[in-house]
Amino acid sequence: MGKKKILSIIEFIFGLIILFVLIRKIGLKNITDTIADVSWLYVLIGGIIVIIVLILGGWNIKILSACLGYRTKARKIIEKYILCWVIGQAFPVRIFSLSLVLLLKKEKIRLKDGIAITLVDKIITFIVMFLLVIIGVAHFFKIGNILFYGMFFSLFIAVLGVFTFSSRWENALMRVLARFKIKKIKGFSSAAKKVVRCKKEIILNAVLTLIRIFIIAIVPYIILLGLHRYANIFEFFLISVMISTLASLPISAAGLGIREVGAVTLYSSLMHLDPVVITSTYLIFLVLKYALAITFLAGHLIKNIIPN
Repeated sequence: MGKKKILSIIEFIFGLIILFVLIRKIGLKNITDTIADVSWLYVLIGGIIVIIVLILGGWNIKILSACLGYRTKARKIIEKYILCWVIGQAFPVRIFSLSLVLLLKKEKIRLKDGIAITLVDKIITFIVMFLLVIIGVAHFFKIGNILFYGMFFSLFIAVLGVFTFSSRWENALMRVLARFKIKKIKGFSSAAKKVVRCKKEIILNAVLTLIRIFIIAIVPYIILLGLHRYANIFEFFLISVMISTLASLPISAAGLGIREVGAVTLYSSLMHLDPVVITSTYLIFLVLKYALAITFLAGHLIKNIIPN
């Protein structure tokens, strides 16, 4: 078993341990009693919204791929994007980007172009998310924290920009991908520069990204309504974005455990919401995502692997 597989297993187990400790602290009976009162119609609406977000994510990739002259059907890219999301539910966030690049290759999008498209899309997502995080910090915290996050944000974007657009870093990435027996990717930085020059597509991608972030951040709020609890939707949204940013750190598989603990900590301290309700909300959200992932995976297997 390779080091990367061992690391992925460790991160998944680490996430489960965090989740177990949280459930134990909050109380399993308290959680089950709260979940028993949920209106499943709201959960269904949340599931539909997740699907819409995934479709928009695929569209974002489609939009950027057009900058490099690709005319791949949107349905094909969306299918690959959803499949990568399914993979990402069990593995660290970094696996998502790599698997997306490899799956895009099956649609005849060259590796260097797939890397460029994926990285530019990630940078746009990070920029939008961090701007929203700064707004959240400005709303909840002191001005000193705003300056800190602003400087961190600027440094973060500068590092991403150097990595994406400097040909000096191509050899480093090539050595990493060589472990997966992937070759001939030189030139992704020039492809990324070409994508960035497509101002119309970049703006459209950013707008769709903002919409995606907003509606996926509202899913826990909808589940909260299903539990017959109410909160300030604006503040709930800002904290939800902070939690998503925290969960994107490569600490556990797909933010497992980190997202739930972060939610309980931030919502209880900043909005004074009941930790039992928040834990129940995010556990329902977690099960919802796993249920969708299993459904999508089953559909993929039936369509592509199981013979007719």
